[in-house]
Amino acid sequence: MTKVEITGNSMIMLFAGYETTSNAMLFLAYNLALHKDAQHHVREEVQAALHKHVRITYEAAQELKYLTQCINESMRLYAPIPGNSRYCEEDITINGITIPRGATIDVPVYGMGRDGDIWEDPLVFNPDRMEDMSKIDPMIYQPFGAGPRNCIGMRFALLEIKITFAKLLLKFDLDVCE
Repeated sequence: MTKVEITGNSMIMLFAGYETTSNAMLFLAYNLALHKDAQHHVREEVQAALHKHVRITYEAAQELKYLTQCINESMRLYAPIPGNSRYCEEDITINGITIPRGATIDVPVYGMGRDGDIWEDPLVFNPDRMEDMSKIDPMIYQPFGAGPRNCIGMRFALLEIKITFAKLLLKFDLDVCE
């Protein structure tokens, strides 16, 4: 790799891998602090996983279904990235609209997560809506982007968030300052 490529990749890892994950954690903490019922449910789920696995392992983290729902719902409300841009490689017509080759297409991830035409009660934190992800269109819910160029660090980020909150909620109650 050239120096330019190394610098470019380093910057991507710093901003895409650090800022987005820390923002996702910040807003998850905020949502759990506001919604004590969800926080309590996650804590109980983590305690049950610990009885089975003794410590929070990769396998234990995969079993934290309600925590995953809370993470997904929090990222719907507060997308780690406000939007994505894609480059159109060939002319294409979608619903009668032609997008020319070379056009930049902006995907408003934050806006889609709060769109009342897409989500019922879009400003309400409701982890239950994320229970069955197969019912959610991946082109509408895309906190990590979508398609072959989605975030390469998605699985790592989700694991990092799960383990952090599993450990955090075992020791602390989250609350908002007034």
